[in-house]
Amino acid sequence: MNIHKLNKASCQEADVRFVEKSSFQSIWSACIPHIKVASSRDNVYATCVKLRKTNMDSVSEEAKLAFIEEMHSYIVLAQNERDLYNSLIKKKQKKPHIYV
Repeated sequence: MNIHKLNKASCQEADVRFVEKSSFQSIWSACIPHIKVASSRDNVYATCVKLRKTNMDSVSEEAKLAFIEEMHSYIVLAQNERDLYNSLIKKKQKKPHIYV
């Protein structure tokens, strides 16, 4: 269940007015942009398994080199996302009242 549906259900249960999805997303982006919904790309385990299987199925040197390049790109992306995540945690620890 997505967050908007949970919010809507909670508001309805409390007999409080709720906002539609587009407004909810705008408010979310404005107030808490550091919290995002994980994409399928964020599923590190599944991506690694897929890439490993691709490598095992590779026969030619070209295919193996392509795998190495793809794996390297993926690792760099994962490291960048981890760095961003860690920097947001540090900001939160320094100024906990800002990131509610």
